[in-house]
Amino acid sequence: NVDQETIIEEAFEGFNSCIMAYGQTGSGKTHTIFGSTDSIQTMTSQYLHDEMGLVPRIVDSLFNYLELNTEKK
Repeated sequence: NVDQETIIEEAFEGFNSCIMAYGQTGSGKTHTIFGSTDSIQTMTSQYLHDEMGLVPRIVDSLFNYLELNTEKK
């Protein structure tokens, strides 16, 4: 079991990262990965809605990581 921060850090170190959703039709895989339609429509870079799925959360984390760990010239 790996947390989101570890996945982000390892991705920037060059390791491939994969998220896989497996289950019966109608079990909520798409909702888990992407979240609710309303949450995606209201997403901004400073606002992470409770109903967001893994992809919007990870994309937000990627940009936050870049912002915090990039040397400014």
